[in-house]
Amino acid sequence: MKFIERDTNITGGGRGIIYVDGKYYMLSDSPAKVCASEDLENWTEYPLNSSYLKPQNIAYGNGTFVVCGLESTSNNTYIYYSKNGTTWNAVALPTTVDFFIDCYSVKFINNRFVISTAGWKITHRTGDVITNIEEKIAFFESTNGSNWTLRLLTINRGTNTNFKNANARDIEYHNGLYVYVGSNGNIYTSTNLTNWIKRDSTTTNLLNSICYGKSQFVVCGDLGTILTSPNGITWTKRDSTINTYIRQVKYANGTYLGLGNNGELLESYDGIMWKNISDVASGTRFGMAYNNIDDLLVVTAWKYTISGTIPIYIAKLSRDLSTDGEEDSTLFFFDKELNMLGIVDYFVSLRWRRKYFEAGEFEIVLPVNDYMMQFIFPDVIVMRNNYTEAGIIETIEFSDNGTNEEVTISGRFLSALLSRRIVKSKINFSGNTIEGMNTIINAMTPLTTQWETETVTMSSPHIDFQVTYKNVYDYLCKLSEYSNIGIRVVPNVDSKVYMFEVWKGLDRTSEQSENEVYSFSDDNFNIEQGKLVISEKTKANYVLVGGTGEDANRILVTVDDGATGFDRYEIFSDQKGLSNNGLSDSDYRSKLKTVGEGLLTDGTFKLEVTALVQQDYKIKWNLGDIVNIKKEKWGVSTTYRIIEVEETIEDGKKTIYPTFGSPLSSAWDDE
Repeated sequence: MKFIERDTNITGGGRGIIYVDGKYYMLSDSPAKVCASEDLENWTEYPLNSSYLKPQNIAYGNGTFVVCGLESTSNNTYIYYSKNGTTWNAVALPTTVDFFIDCYSVKFINNRFVISTAGWKITHRTGDVITNIEEKIAFFESTNGSNWTLRLLTINRGTNTNFKNANARDIEYHNGLYVYVGSNGNIYTSTNLTNWIKRDSTTTNLLNSICYGKSQFVVCGDLGTILTSPNGITWTKRDSTINTYIRQVKYANGTYLGLGNNGELLESYDGIMWKNISDVASGTRFGMAYNNIDDLLVVTAWKYTISGTIPIYIAKLSRDLSTDGEEDSTLFFFDKELNMLGIVDYFVSLRWRRKYFEAGEFEIVLPVNDYMMQFIFPDVIVMRNNYTEAGIIETIEFSDNGTNEEVTISGRFLSALLSRRIVKSKINFSGNTIEGMNTIINAMTPLTTQWETETVTMSSPHIDFQVTYKNVYDYLCKLSEYSNIGIRVVPNVDSKVYMFEVWKGLDRTSEQSENEVYSFSDDNFNIEQGKLVISEKTKANYVLVGGTGEDANRILVTVDDGATGFDRYEIFSDQKGLSNNGLSDSDYRSKLKTVGEGLLTDGTFKLEVTALVQQDYKIKWNLGDIVNIKKEKWGVSTTYRIIEVEETIEDGKKTIYPTFGSPLSSAWDDE
């Protein structure tokens, strides 16, 4: 991993950074401000009140940004929150003291923001005699960034005035367990942020940062300290190769990165073996952001001594399997542990159908030979020259026409692996859709220990759902279509990890100005053939939804767009199994109405074309993008999302067939 240094030309001191909805948001602590950029070159600065805090860390979740910090001159403890990353609102946190508490970290974990703090102590006396000292560690939690709840850990220190503080420097969450790390080697765990258990960390060194990835927690701290744990309870020391202060540890794209106080950038694929990949020996590294759309890692640093501006370090990652291989002619085969089994540069034919809301499909016809037969088995993974998309062999068919023997392998893309899992315990969720997807993924039986869900880096619609005993894949596909956000499972062959990712296509319509406009039309000579199907057989504009109860006592709700006569299409939805327990009559009726709204449809509109200008594919348009569609003789002039792209290669000829669907989110039907 090679980092390139860049001067942001922003005066201040660099701190935390995140990537959300195509923008980077970087903190400066002095002066206090949030700095936003789309390209890491041009920045917009949004000042914060330095008397409230000096920003340290920033988090994003449920459509909200939260900033926490240190060294306020106020008697209240403040944070900032924002719904758009530009307008920032200060909020005083609820405490039991009238002085400022240093807030070391903020993270969006377990579908909520959690802030960890330095805490404070209370000394109890009888006259001049100390009878007990209480150390209070404060944690704050919020689902929306504006309303916060105080959670306290109280540690009785007796009459010992020389105790070592347990203040909480950072916190992480996985599988029902919060883990916080702090001063003097302190590690505590909790299931509810209130009742805490002290764990043996094996060290008394300052522990400053914790992350989770690849089925383990990783902690860093002073004197080169690195610790790992599979469960947050038992901890093992690791050799970081340095003996200086490691300020932060981050995990992304299958890799752990340690950020040092003297220019160090430590890299590890497994959390056990570490190496310093930095070529400098000065400067403090603070934050890291991962952009999974452009495959960029961005690290922030403090400031240049002379100019006083903030430097950043950028690493361009690659998902290419071969720098000289041709995507159209080369296939790579891997086992389930992501070890390469073989490379094939010839096939009879290939059909590679990419899908936005569900797993894609593939079918490849190969000649039968001894080399090929070494890795033609079910569950072998097939990739082309980029591992963002990969298929898994589900079906194998052999044929012999008397002259040639061929084998046809077919299957779906890796997100289909999720169809092998069900939601075993009831999940009640209220929040943004992507967080809901990650909640389901993290609750299922793991497919492998080498598994991760990406940190949320984009906004998504709010949703309320209750799910149990459903197929994980089917439910995620519904959530994907509801939110208009694509899902995929990416096998990182470098770090041997499977990543659940969400992604969003670009808006390339005439109504926007951020991206290059693209139109499929006869005038642009980029449509060779086309097929349009319009049908009202599936149309529904009046839905009668039946809830609990019998006959005259049954609760009925109608959803009606006002159509009459021939134009009215009625259907009935039986929702007797949808419980009204714990709901008021109005809330239950509202829930039934939401189900009905999800069943409204204008019928079938399916347009598939053959893309004539192939060099535009993946450059000017791609799967998931919203584009202009003009087929004037058919009366079509609208905007549609590309929901499927099929690539076929036969006899050396490649053909591309995009399929278009509605660019709007669908109504939610939680049947």
